[in-house]
Amino acid sequence: LASEGNERKLHDMLHERLNDMLCQFYKTIDYTANKRICIVGNTAMSRIAQNLPVKQLITPPFPNSYYETKEYIGEESGLRVDKNTKVSYLPGIGGHVGSDITAVMLATDLVNQNKTTIDINIGTKLYY
Repeated sequence: LASEGNERKLHDMLHERLNDMLCQFYKTIDYTANKRICIVGNTAMSRIAQNLPVKQLITPPFPNSYYETKEYIGEESGLRVDKNTKVSYLPGIGGHVGSDITAVMLATDLVNQNKTTIDINIGTKLYY
């Protein structure tokens, strides 16, 4: 089981990486122009990013709250964003099917494809 201290370390490492990506992104646009950020991922990473407990992931079924979009404004998100930026974490579809799958389906209009398509998910790796 993940201890509370280890969950916090993972959260801090993940936020460091997210903030690094945001800094790279902000080299191309003014960060105050970015009014909304949508974060997707597997259920565990999404909960860790929000500093929410992951213990329940050991024994499904998950509480209904795992399947709800969570929104934060500005500094409340813990990310380096403008004070008016909305940061949304999309929910997973069910079980261990995260919102990363949903994002791929929406971005590629997968349900309307008339050809064979494949999504390759390379998993999660944090570098520190």
